[in-house]
Amino acid sequence: MNVTVVPLLTVCSFCIASCNYIDPTVSTPTYSNTIVVECSADEKPAQWHIDVYDDLGMRPYNSYDGKLSVEGSIYALLAYNTNIEKVRIKEQEESGNMIATTDAIGNGLTFNGQPVVNMPDMLYSAFIEDYFAGNVETIEVEAQPRVFVYNIAIEITDSANIVSGCRSAMVDGLSEYVDLMTLLRSSSTVAMEVPMQLNGGKASDGTKTALGTLTTFGLPTAMASRRACRLTLRLVDGNGSVTSTAIDITDKIAENMQGGEITLSVDAGNIMSINGDIGTTIENRNEENIHIRL
Repeated sequence: MNVTVVPLLTVCSFCIASCNYIDPTVSTPTYSNTIVVECSADEKPAQWHIDVYDDLGMRPYNSYDGKLSVEGSIYALLAYNTNIEKVRIKEQEESGNMIATTDAIGNGLTFNGQPVVNMPDMLYSAFIEDYFAGNVETIEVEAQPRVFVYNIAIEITDSANIVSGCRSAMVDGLSEYVDLMTLLRSSSTVAMEVPMQLNGGKASDGTKTALGTLTTFGLPTAMASRRACRLTLRLVDGNGSVTSTAIDITDKIAENMQGGEITLSVDAGNIMSINGDIGTTIENRNEENIHIRL
């Protein structure tokens, strides 16, 4: 009787090869990262846009709760809220980075040589540049404010009761945009219209208060490129004549770049001695100088 002897090494090799066999009909598991966007706002924005950067480039997503699961490795991600009306998110041509800015008002209007643009509404963003291998990690990012709010209160000494109201103020010397990846604010500056209102009545000491709220990306990051940031206040007398005065608020904003209170004071008797609308010309860059009521 013939007996065939199979070497033990051959049997073991067969078993190992069998264990390594992958059935092509069975899909291999895919791993994902879970992105969670947190926000420091009192009321967290409900709508978010998330750009995910991987080997293939950039993949855009939208999320209604700030949570997103994506497959594969991640090299960087940018998140920002989308419940905004005035802010525009776009790619900067020179750097390829995403920036936040606002549209110009009118047909090329300028104030003190700077474009007049919309004030931005509240924007929160987060950018991280790191490698996540896609092994079911939870990536938590904290979105921070990129637009800052300044509550303006201007105390007006008006012992002669000259002031009957005020028009919108103009603030120039503000950054045109903020880079959402580097967080640098532009050296190019713009002007913004700030609605103002005179509080009711006249104080017993002859003072009145003009109130307004400025929202802005802030001052240029580069100190060398900063120009004076001025608030041009426009006061109305009993005859309807408008007189303006420019107040430098550069230091007021620089003291608190995250927003806050700006308190100023003016004497109506000193600035309203000349009737008429002075120092508030808004120019049109394409045509002749024009004059508008704000």
